[in-house]
Amino acid sequence: MIVYVESNFILELVLAQEESISAERILQLAERDAISLLFPSFSLMEPFWTIQGRGKQRKNVQQSLNKELQQLQRSLYNQELVSLLQPLTKTIVDVEIKEMDMLEKVLSRLLQVGQQIDINKNIFDESIRYQEELGLSPQDAIIYSSIIASIKQQNGGEEKVFVSRNWKDFDQEEIVEELRAFQCKYFSKFDNAVEYVQSRL
Repeated sequence: MIVYVESNFILELVLAQEESISAERILQLAERDAISLLFPSFSLMEPFWTIQGRGKQRKNVQQSLNKELQQLQRSLYNQELVSLLQPLTKTIVDVEIKEMDMLEKVLSRLLQVGQQIDINKNIFDESIRYQEELGLSPQDAIIYSSIIASIKQQNGGEEKVFVSRNWKDFDQEEIVEELRAFQCKYFSKFDNAVEYVQSRL
């Protein structure tokens, strides 16, 4: 069985979000050669942008908190409160370091067992069509176009699954029907996807 994933699979694992256990099971199945795990190469970059963006937001929070603490520190009544909150300003920024470290570990595992789908001119041209016809963002259109191109190259009899929590864009009738035409099921939850995959092995 072939399982297609994209950037939110990586982020699910890195950020230990609510369905990360199921995402981890999918990765472990690939590590045991029970499934083939494929992903658009384009999707490797978005997690970096996401984590860096969150890091910038936290730095802004840190700066605002430091300014507020400086004001509070001027009052003798607030000394205890300031001493309690001061360590938090550094902890907020340290989160990005931990997330980047986890991202490197997850990508190392993924690249070890997964197969990248590289972008070419045909995939890019088709992504423009998907933007116009399906209303997908440029990023989602490239991801979807990459997956469709890969599916068309696979053996017709092999079962395929595409899982992405981005249901607002991918869980639309036209996409689900096109995937089904190539024996590929779409899942919007990693929990449901891993349950289905394990039942078919």
